[in-house]
Amino acid sequence: MQVLLRINLGDAAITVDDDLVKKPLAEPLAGVARAQHYLGGEVEISDQGREPLQILDDLEQLVPRLCLQALARLEQGEAVTIPLFTDPAKLTLTPKGDQLEIEAPDGRRDQFPLAAALVALEACGARFAHLLELNFPGDEGRERKLAPMRLVLMQREDARLRDAPPPDMSAWADKDV
Repeated sequence: MQVLLRINLGDAAITVDDDLVKKPLAEPLAGVARAQHYLGGEVEISDQGREPLQILDDLEQLVPRLCLQALARLEQGEAVTIPLFTDPAKLTLTPKGDQLEIEAPDGRRDQFPLAAALVALEACGARFAHLLELNFPGDEGRERKLAPMRLVLMQREDARLRDAPPPDMSAWADKDV
């Protein structure tokens, strides 16, 4: 299960992967990205051997809602409907047992393993947050969008750390500290 982002920058489309978020965009793409009022592109949700679901929208609107804000409700078994910024259609995510049913704005539906989908969505949200941090320093509008994303990511990491088993300290049992 994977969730990919593609950003349309002028005549180019770039895929936001782990390597891309390690350094700022190269010129001229960086200039194009800074000049745009929104980052149009697509989120592609796929699993092995299936045709991917593609959701086209303003990624600064879609990614925080889909990849971060929806997670807690999905984990509680609640359905989530996400309005799109550039289309009157909506994206619907519905947990069904250990599966997540996603209905794309074009009406296509597919199901994915819920646990894997939640991990993939969060990872996609984290990559997008890193992309914004690296490429738009000092951009107040984007900083306002980034702040809640950072908060959700920190809260989720904190929850994981609280739920983690205590570290194995047996190696230190016979040593003076």
